[in-house]
Amino acid sequence: MLDQQILDTIKFFDLQEYPLTSFEVWRYLISGDQTLLGRLDQNYDLITISQVANIEMVELSQIVEGLDRLVDQGRISKLLGFLYFTSKQKIY
Repeated sequence: MLDQQILDTIKFFDLQEYPLTSFEVWRYLISGDQTLLGRLDQNYDLITISQVANIEMVELSQIVEGLDRLVDQGRISKLLGFLYFTSKQKIY
């Protein structure tokens, strides 16, 4: 489930062509039991997970482990600390 949350978070920023660092994935992690709409402020900016009520916090170490697993599986890639979908490698 955490892997899917990580992928959903990367996907949201990928649509804006904005690769994330591990810390940013943790900071903006999209929870599986919430809608994206619930994470947008009045300016349609994504608010951090710490600003959202009733969300179970995930440790940064868990995010890093999940990201390493996804990189090992070839589902995402990492370059200079930035994470992105492997299919975008030619762009970056």
